[in-house]
Amino acid sequence: MFDHLNGFAEGRATAPRCERCGAPNAGVVELGYLLCAGFHPFAGVYRWNCSKACLCEKHALWAFLRCCAATALFGFWGLPGMGFAPIRMWRNVSSLRHAFPSTALFAVTVYFGVLLTPIVLVASCVLWIIQIRNDF
Repeated sequence: MFDHLNGFAEGRATAPRCERCGAPNAGVVELGYLLCAGFHPFAGVYRWNCSKACLCEKHALWAFLRCCAATALFGFWGLPGMGFAPIRMWRNVSSLRHAFPSTALFAVTVYFGVLLTPIVLVASCVLWIIQIRNDF
């Protein structure tokens, strides 16, 4: 357990504080990002970097956005990433919603926005390749 939460175990009624700014009423969030580069499940570089922290709502949202941006940029490069990136990102959404229920709508909106970006890029590339092949 976190050291700053030991007050609850000892009977002191202190609210957990943010690890970054010291704000009260912080929540425990577990956020991570996926790095994926490879076209076969056994040949490639895959990394899920996850960390647990006690953060206030503002810092939890910023950490969530950083993890979503990293996964959007580096998590979909390969076939396994196309399947695992959405699952791993949903874990971030679930952790944020559990710690701060008021952020649920924002987290789900970001989740679907990040998912649509690679889909649009891949569809554009496929259509561009089809158009080039039809020109010859």
